Amino acid sequence: MNSVQSGNGEIRFEDGEVYVFSTGIPGFENLKRWLVRASGESGFSWLLAVERPEIAFVLWHVREFIADYEVVGYPLTPEHQVFSILTMQRTAEGLTVTANLLAPVILEPKTHTGVQFVMNDSDYSTRTPLLQRGEE
Repeated sequence: MNSVQSGNGEIRFEDGEVYVFSTGIPGFENLKRWLVRASGESGFSWLLAVERPEIAFVLWHVREFIADYEVVGYPLTPEHQVFSILTMQRTAEGLTVTANLLAPVILEPKTHTGVQFVMNDSDYSTRTPLLQRGEE
């Protein structure tokens, strides 16, 4: 059993929950080991940098919600899991949640490797709106 300290306390994890991103994630190329932790059965997961646990992303299991989502230019196998990083922004107008469909996070559970793959020839956006709720 391993553990890291985060802003919310100690996070304990098994080696099998860690994925190696050999090239890192764009903007965080020096961080290679990422903890992937499902958030119940919601279709969401956490992606947390083992070396810097204060850096974490919310992952959204794209194909559970967009059945025809296509990753252009990456040789996917049936074993691959495809996620999108979500961004949540609260403004005076309310809450906006967007998904980065242009650069999916692809996990290979058998080898515990991952990559954030940026599609060059795609009409997808880095900020595809999923939810927009005004202040009540």
